[in-house]
Amino acid sequence: MASLAFKAGSYYAVFSRGIKKKWLRIGRVDKKQAKKMLRQLELEYNKDRLNLSLPSNLTLDQYLEKYFEYTKTNKAISTYTIELEITKAIKRYFDDIELSKIDSLAVENYKTNRKNLGLKSATVNKELSVLRFMLNKAIELKPTFIEAYNQRGFTKLGLNDYKGTIDDLSEGIKDNSSNEKLYYYRGIAKSRIEDHIDAIQDFNKSIELNPKNYQPYSTRGNTKLTLGDKRGALEDFNKAIDLNPNHAYAYYNRGLVKIGLGEKNGGCLDLSKAGELGYAGAYESIKEYCN
Repeated sequence: MASLAFKAGSYYAVFSRGIKKKWLRIGRVDKKQAKKMLRQLELEYNKDRLNLSLPSNLTLDQYLEKYFEYTKTNKAISTYTIELEITKAIKRYFDDIELSKIDSLAVENYKTNRKNLGLKSATVNKELSVLRFMLNKAIELKPTFIEAYNQRGFTKLGLNDYKGTIDDLSEGIKDNSSNEKLYYYRGIAKSRIEDHIDAIQDFNKSIELNPKNYQPYSTRGNTKLTLGDKRGALEDFNKAIDLNPNHAYAYYNRGLVKIGLGEKNGGCLDLSKAGELGYAGAYESIKEYCN
């Protein structure tokens, strides 16, 4: 049997196995919804009647096949038809991608691609909402599939739902504390809500787990710059460039920092390099600071 518990603003389903207990987070919902989800979780946890298998390398195509087996019999035919059409566009773009690879960058690229095709923002956001709902359903149908929390967090980041991103990636970290990507993207979400100190802690952890990834250095540098730590930011941009000499944005930011520190010549060289590497905004800054 499962029981319902309320802790730190969220409801949890608590499953007892002998003297051991397993806590599964339901979320910040009202009690009526929590009870409904508890029943669904209990059915899945104890009986697995839906017979869904969600391995960590699950592809989008594989999941959609199982998802629509469920929705075809559990949703109105009109809703099923609309979602079926929307997911055609999602499938065309992502192809047979693994869910674990649909991160915030992939979502941003998808949004850009759809807008470049002339679609309105409302239409694109509807498509992303369907994707997020499917990830939510993966969690509801198979709570032990923790990757679904991670990917839902990445999707929320792309939709600017920073609090939701932090909540979901925090859940992912509980089950996979050695995944540097979870800390990195949670740090981005924290910085977007101006929780810069905690964001830096997440970037630090991401770097600790994978010191060869240039992205956390670059993003931590931006955060340090926001806090007024120009020297610290400079060190991070230096490291990011060491790891990825083609990182245009790091050259651009380092150039601005150098100019701010009175190193105009070096700063202008960095801005020029950023432009050469494809960052068009660098040329506006060269006009402003270097001519």
